[in-house]
Amino acid sequence: MRSSTALNTFFKDLKDKGGIYAFTYKSDSNIYYIGRAKDFQKRFKAHLNINLKDRFHAFANAVGWDKFEFSVIEICSLDMQQERENYYLQKYLPLLNTIFKSNLNDTQTFDSIYEILKLRQLESNFENKYKGIPRLSLSIC
Repeated sequence: MRSSTALNTFFKDLKDKGGIYAFTYKSDSNIYYIGRAKDFQKRFKAHLNINLKDRFHAFANAVGWDKFEFSVIEICSLDMQQERENYYLQKYLPLLNTIFKSNLNDTQTFDSIYEILKLRQLESNFENKYKGIPRLSLSIC
């Protein structure tokens, strides 16, 4: 996991700011999650510490959080966050934002998600639509 110093440095200029962010899978930038936050640093830490079984958290827990990069896509006011998040979700259709519930163990869950993601990529001829969007990124390692 990234050191506290590196995290604090990354989030220093983002103190008390929120908006739209992404977690991108380092091995395949077509696999990512988009979310919104009132406070980027608090939301980042919440993702790492929460025990949810949705597609994103199941995948991240199975492959390891160090396989992801955290990015700030847009800083915006709280009253605009839902609208902006919806815009990015509809425009980019992130694979990890779909709900995925499973009673499988971590390895079976990873295999299932991997197959679902690969099938969806093949069906949609998915391309990395994030190229060109400027982002402030933190590699989680």
